[in-house]
Amino acid sequence: MVQFFGPPCKCDNICVDPDAPSITNVSDITQTSVKVSWSVGQTNVVDDTFVYYKLTVADQWSRIPVTGTSHNVTSLVPGTSYQFFVHIISYGKRSSSPVANATTGNVVAIFELFACNDIIKISCFRDNL
Repeated sequence: MVQFFGPPCKCDNICVDPDAPSITNVSDITQTSVKVSWSVGQTNVVDDTFVYYKLTVADQWSRIPVTGTSHNVTSLVPGTSYQFFVHIISYGKRSSSPVANATTGNVVAIFELFACNDIIKISCFRDNL
């Protein structure tokens, strides 16, 4: 006799592990933020989504609960390398994306000297290079 323990599946998608999310884009990189976008493939229902990030040289990950399929990670340090991954939970089953890397922009000072009628003007520009 076969006994079944636990609730029966309501549809085929519930009984299978969710597709691993894939980071489709790391964009809009500024000095202090990075936009991470991802796809959840054929996973129809996502209960929870988290973006994890850390300094490339660090061991500890920070976790941000998010909704949707993109998130701006803010309050980052300029000119610093970070790693990101996305973790989803669907019907209690978990899946994570591969790790993506990004480096925030630097603050660069560009000085220009202008000589006009024996007066020197110094201009300073901030740029994200």
